[in-house]
Amino acid sequence: MPTARRLTFALVALLLPALLVGPVLASPASDARDAAAEQRWGDAGDAWMKVLEKSPANRDAALGLTKAVIEGGLLDLQVPAEDALLAVLEKKEDDRDARLALGNLFIAKARSKTDQQAMKFIFEDAKQQFTMLIEARPGDEDAAVGLARTHYWMAFFSDALMVLDEFMAQNTSKGPALYWKGQIFYLQALDAYRAAGQIDDTAKGLFQKARGSYQAATAAAPDHFDAWMQLGYACQYVNALEDAQEAYERAMAIDKESHMPLKGIAALFHYRPDEYRPALEALAKKYEENNAVHFFIGFDQYSKGEFDEAIKNLGSYVKRTKTPGAAYHYLGRALDGAGREDEAEVAYGKA
Repeated sequence: MPTARRLTFALVALLLPALLVGPVLASPASDARDAAAEQRWGDAGDAWMKVLEKSPANRDAALGLTKAVIEGGLLDLQVPAEDALLAVLEKKEDDRDARLALGNLFIAKARSKTDQQAMKFIFEDAKQQFTMLIEARPGDEDAAVGLARTHYWMAFFSDALMVLDEFMAQNTSKGPALYWKGQIFYLQALDAYRAAGQIDDTAKGLFQKARGSYQAATAAAPDHFDAWMQLGYACQYVNALEDAQEAYERAMAIDKESHMPLKGIAALFHYRPDEYRPALEALAKKYEENNAVHFFIGFDQYSKGEFDEAIKNLGSYVKRTKTPGAAYHYLGRALDGAGREDEAEVAYGKA
């Protein structure tokens, strides 16, 4: 029977290789995925570039870099992202995700240009990618939406609507085509509103069309945050205020950190300021997991000089949220207002 001493030596022998190697270092790909998950797009882009330096046609890196470029507006990495996608497509021409990403990258690249002629040429490149996808996969909703978006950003609204209508005549939308149809009507409505200087019958009719498309989009994709937000805006323009608040609340339930739904709700109470605070407090109880509402309650208290109460809500917000940002600044000002200067300095230092 082995002695305790021999068992100890055996255990050390087993562990020794791992101890000599030391802790496993995270790979650039792992760093990139972690950064993307936290929406640190610059860090994600840099990490994916390290992967591509060793493997220029790495598919995951090409797609990951492109997403970082588009989401983070990383203009200096547009060309490396394009080169990486082209390398992937050279290996496999029918790579659907790579070609779709290339089309979306071209849209982002075109929109970053100030020269109209250069913008036009890049939008044509985008159209080519989406058209190739549609020819290969006629029922590809993302490709149809991509093609419609190129027309949308070039203000060719009738062409964009035609692409979406043709797709939906043959396919059931899962949400994106309906959403972008709403976007087209919404932008047309804004143009009509600005031209007339008021919401005339033309603008109102277009806002109603946008509203109908957004309603259909949210029915098809109930977790589509942007569709709920746009539905709220469209309802607000046609004075359907209860429907607008319902849409903003649905958006609150989806994204517990975003301030956008609360900004929409604040606008609804612009002419009813006495009802605003009670409405916010009711929302805080209704949506207990929503963090943003505590910032808005705290900010309203701060703006009315209720510093002690503001400190409680803003303090709660900065502890709960992943992105406190400017909230520390307002917390510092509330602390200053309450005469707690030393604590205010600490808050300002975190802003």
